[in-house]
Amino acid sequence: MIRAPATASPRPVSFVRRRYRHRLRQSRTVIGSVPLMDLVLLLGAFAWLNSAWTLRPALPLELPVAEFTAGVPSDFVILTVTADGWVFFQDQRVPRHEWATKMERARRREQVSDLVIQADRRVTQEMLLELYQLARGAGYQTVWWATQPAERRESP
Repeated sequence: MIRAPATASPRPVSFVRRRYRHRLRQSRTVIGSVPLMDLVLLLGAFAWLNSAWTLRPALPLELPVAEFTAGVPSDFVILTVTADGWVFFQDQRVPRHEWATKMERARRREQVSDLVIQADRRVTQEMLLELYQLARGAGYQTVWWATQPAERRESP
């Protein structure tokens, strides 16, 4: 029978721990930097994915300027009129013969009594008056005219 040469016994584990203890120290922070970055990126991706993916129609409007403006209630319906005479109701272009029916349906469906008209400053008063009368006929209690605030001039 052949015997293996006698070797020294291995050192105990406690020796290894004592020797490399300074490398085994854990950080004292609650959250490490890598998990924190993961959390930030995850929250950023969540916010980005929950943002609106639909683009609202953007039309160049030059609203009339007013020195004094009043606030508008939070529940209202918007009607937009461009300089070319196009009418958009609830972000959809509406032909002239459907203006009254669309206004009345929206008032019933949304249960609102206020209408905001965003009209370009070059729209004729005749058209605005027609829209106002249609809105009142559809049952809107208050019709608001959207304006942009005037630039404040500082007195010397």
